[in-house]
Amino acid sequence: MECVCGCTTESTQTSGIQHRHRHRIRNRYCCTGFMCEIMRSLVLLFFVFCWLYEVTHCRNSISVASQSTAADTVFVNGTAAIGSIDDDFVCATLDWWPPEKCDYGTCSWGNASLLNLVSPKPLVLAPGGFFDSKWFSDFVHKAPQSVQVLTHHIYNLGPGSATDLVDKILNPSVLDGISKTFSDLQMLVKSSHTSAVAWVGESGGAYNSGHNLVTSAFVFSFWYLDQLGMSASYDTKTYCRQTLIGGNYGLLDINTFKPNPDYYSALLWQRLMGNNVLSTSFSGTKKLRTYAHCSKKTQGITVLLINLGNTTVQVDVSTKNGGSRSTLNFKEGLKDSKATKNDVREEYHITAKDGDLLSRVILLNGKELTVNSAGQIPSLEPMIVEISDPTSVAPFSIVFVHIPNITVPACK
Repeated sequence: MECVCGCTTESTQTSGIQHRHRHRIRNRYCCTGFMCEIMRSLVLLFFVFCWLYEVTHCRNSISVASQSTAADTVFVNGTAAIGSIDDDFVCATLDWWPPEKCDYGTCSWGNASLLNLVSPKPLVLAPGGFFDSKWFSDFVHKAPQSVQVLTHHIYNLGPGSATDLVDKILNPSVLDGISKTFSDLQMLVKSSHTSAVAWVGESGGAYNSGHNLVTSAFVFSFWYLDQLGMSASYDTKTYCRQTLIGGNYGLLDINTFKPNPDYYSALLWQRLMGNNVLSTSFSGTKKLRTYAHCSKKTQGITVLLINLGNTTVQVDVSTKNGGSRSTLNFKEGLKDSKATKNDVREEYHITAKDGDLLSRVILLNGKELTVNSAGQIPSLEPMIVEISDPTSVAPFSIVFVHIPNITVPACK
């Protein structure tokens, strides 16, 4: 005999009391049609709850995304620069850790130690370490002319062993938490009689060598580019990433020397973001981070858009000259651009391969970035977009928007 839900009772040929007794015992464990329907419903609810948990808690892949219908506006104030960065703003460190240094079961340094490399005489910077307002103030006032660069370290995500690193990276409040350090150091430099400038001398986000497949993966570019944008807006002149190679936060893979995702993020910044920093404001979702600079080596501005959320954001960019909208000067602004028609801009969309935020493969405008057999870096080609169309910032993506045909006073 077979019940509705697939349970079976004894089908062997027995007779009398023994057969009926065995039949009753097995029927206790056999589902009725009614109970089976209930169990089906419970199983369905279980999978629905599992799916909801996956969507709301798991950030390492993008499976569902909604799209906003109206475009919000990023306002860029081009009246005057709020800061300036050095030409070599993007910097990466080399450390001295030996191959035996292991963290959380991973030995991530190998032979990348500075002790194993031939390097030129280093520039001595001071004081390093985490920023403490009183200590740094005393230091500056006691050595006002002998210090050229004030450096501090940033590991605002906590230890590399933390299980919530991805959540922290995608949390605007966590990212904003370090802004007070930048602000306080900027005020100290301005108010003191020192000629020193502010640098981030070492920053790996998560201390103790970072975390494999987090600080070496695509998701870390959200933190890294946000750090570059924020520090520049507080007049930081140079930002040194821990490390060029070594640990789980190196820009290069320790074994193959091939670029990790943050290498390409740093390269795009270095090529597109000029020295003068512009103020931005955005009234839409807090999950969208916005920064802007005068463009590098070309006229116009470059806007950096970082989408930490799972919703597509449509963005218009508006610049202001003393409260009025800036002029669009296509012919002059397009001299160094590959564009061939009026009123266009260049966009560089960065996403993770297969939507996996923990992937070590980065896509630029849908194309995988990888070195060729000769070890050469691929060409970083933009999309050409009509200036009248909003920029569509996909979920968990980063976009550099170069607008060459715009003229603002801060960039003249």
